[in-house]
Amino acid sequence: MTRMLVVSHTDHSREGGVWYGWGPTVREVDALAAAVGDVVHVCVASPEPPTGASLPYRSGKVRVSAVPGAGGSSLWDKLRVFVRFPGYAQAILRELSRVDAVHIRAPANISLLAMVLLAFVRRPTKRWIKYAGNWQPQGREPLSYRFQRWWLERNFARAKVTVNGRWPEQPPHIVTFPNPCLTEEQLKSAHAIARSKRLYSPAKLLFAGTLLPEKGARLAIDAFQVLRESGVQAELAIAGDGPARLELEDYARRKVGPSDISFLGYVAHMELFREFEYAHFAILPSSSSEGWPKVLGEGMAHGAVPIASAVSSIPQVLAEAGCGRAVASFDPHEYARAILDYLEEPERWRREVEAGCAYAERFTYEAHVQRVKDLLGLDENP
Repeated sequence: MTRMLVVSHTDHSREGGVWYGWGPTVREVDALAAAVGDVVHVCVASPEPPTGASLPYRSGKVRVSAVPGAGGSSLWDKLRVFVRFPGYAQAILRELSRVDAVHIRAPANISLLAMVLLAFVRRPTKRWIKYAGNWQPQGREPLSYRFQRWWLERNFARAKVTVNGRWPEQPPHIVTFPNPCLTEEQLKSAHAIARSKRLYSPAKLLFAGTLLPEKGARLAIDAFQVLRESGVQAELAIAGDGPARLELEDYARRKVGPSDISFLGYVAHMELFREFEYAHFAILPSSSSEGWPKVLGEGMAHGAVPIASAVSSIPQVLAEAGCGRAVASFDPHEYARAILDYLEEPERWRREVEAGCAYAERFTYEAHVQRVKDLLGLDENP
């Protein structure tokens, strides 16, 4: 049995003696624990109660070691990170001495510290750092993100580094890794639904994401309006919550009217899958720096063809899958045009649904865990 340390910035809240964390991270850690062995997760404690997006760990093999949070937008918030670093280092080093493998989830402040510490310790030798952001961003980003990529490129941590996409001059220790988002059983059910779908009127669009400006919900509304002005019968569902929700609801009422845009609020994982069952397109005009949005993989599995921005690894993955359109513009007319192209060629939409279903097999947790085992040699005796 392998003992693994996971270090991440994921906020965790304690309620009724149970730790809750952000759902996608919890599902990944649970899958690792079920397949690999005991896991201790050094993460950030939040004073807030669990949110709708929070989940408890289902695996009894996960132990949470939470440290106080730090960071924020003000100068004091940023300086407080350094005040916390000694405590973070103590927690990380204590657990490093007890495990056979370590997994760091970057970019984040506590993850930066962990990857620096790895340069100065000999064990464990099995090391995996996941860089979840855009590996080769075009715009501005925090200095800490640039430092973390510089550090990882030079492999001072002596680790395997996994990223979304394939990039020029990618060194051998940096490995392309898909993001998991569903189980094999869920994929099987999704495929059965996807393969029976047909493109009919009204065309159903689904935006799924946090309602922040950079996620692109406003642009999705604008693209939907262009479609309606073109005479297309369509419906748009917006699944997600966030600071911009009230503003977006007001914007949608003024631009389009309330009848054909539905704001679903936060939607739990399985409920989101049911929304994808009805969607013909997964629209995500995001300018965010994430590497590969899991919702696009979930959409592909359910037969929702992605119409997404051409940021990070999105164009690479869609081209490799032969499914969807990466739009190299933030003009709503371009997103509407991409959808119109499919409406004019429903057979092409149908072929790409099939291609997306086949490609989504690499997004299962079971496939992910096997890739991790192969990456670290965890089928060998630790």
